Amino acid sequence: MVTGKNLSGDPHSPQHDIRLVGHRCDGSCQEALERAHLEPFKRRWSNPNDWPNGAVPVAGDDVVIDMAWDMIFDLEESPIYNMIQINGWVTFQNGDGSGNLHLRCKHMYVRAG
Repeated sequence: MVTGKNLSGDPHSPQHDIRLVGHRCDGSCQEALERAHLEPFKRRWSNPNDWPNGAVPVAGDDVVIDMAWDMIFDLEESPIYNMIQINGWVTFQNGDGSGNLHLRCKHMYVRAG
């Protein structure tokens, strides 16, 4: 679900506008995902050990979810990332009573996940 909810109350605020541009995968990214083997475990967004550099992404980062990853997004409120590229799987954690989870970024590319 994507909402254009304006939290500032100012109709001219940059938060007021939301633009979604869909691009269709022509087959190569979907075929690659079908051939990929997911790791035998799930990664957690909040766990620094589940990221290659040993740190949870911070505001302004470009985030890439590898094709073999099964990542669980478990932050109540993420910083605003510059870009998120999803090549594997990202699932929002649910059922723990935490309420809504917010993944925020300027650009998101869901390539095959």
